Amino acid sequence: MKTKRIQQFFRLFAFIFSIFLVSCGKHIYRMKYNELARYAKSAREPGLESFVVYGAYNGSVDTLKGRYLDWKRKNGSKRWYMDGKEITMNGVENYQDRYAYYEQGFVRITKGKLNLYYHQVSTPGSMTMKTVGSTTTTFYMGERGEMQAITLNSLKSKMMSCKQAIQKIDEEFGKTYWKKHPDLYINDYRALLRIFTVYNSCN
Repeated sequence: MKTKRIQQFFRLFAFIFSIFLVSCGKHIYRMKYNELARYAKSAREPGLESFVVYGAYNGSVDTLKGRYLDWKRKNGSKRWYMDGKEITMNGVENYQDRYAYYEQGFVRITKGKLNLYYHQVSTPGSMTMKTVGSTTTTFYMGERGEMQAITLNSLKSKMMSCKQAIQKIDEEFGKTYWKKHPDLYINDYRALLRIFTVYNSCN
């Protein structure tokens, strides 16, 4: 019986690990990791494989470029490598690998005059407490240390110069939970992607 319960726990954990469940009131849908990964890959800096930028915000910029940026666990710590050579990640402001562009822990999924990012925080499960791990995903807009969490109010304020974008926001969220609660974080990333496409095309 105990072995069966453990197997059920790990099956449930694996399911949640591969598919993030996102909810806001009664608005529930599945957030697919593969889908976010595809958007992130398309929002990388073009013409570059991998790079690491040190000190981008303090006026002293140094960029290390290469083909493959990766990390491994060694002696209990995370070690970073560029094309097989160990490098330091101290003082890094942003970097790019084969999969995405990262701005201080934020992953970019739309690149334009206004960028769209997501940030994830994972909470491990506990077999002792019989709890399952979870991942919280929050979406942000901005760039270079000026990230702003996306709510209906912050989105409209940021895009108020583009009439088409405001109309698109009302179209996407006019009858949703966020209309009644405009200061709650918006997690409908598909709607956000459509809105950012309109805004980034606005003259």
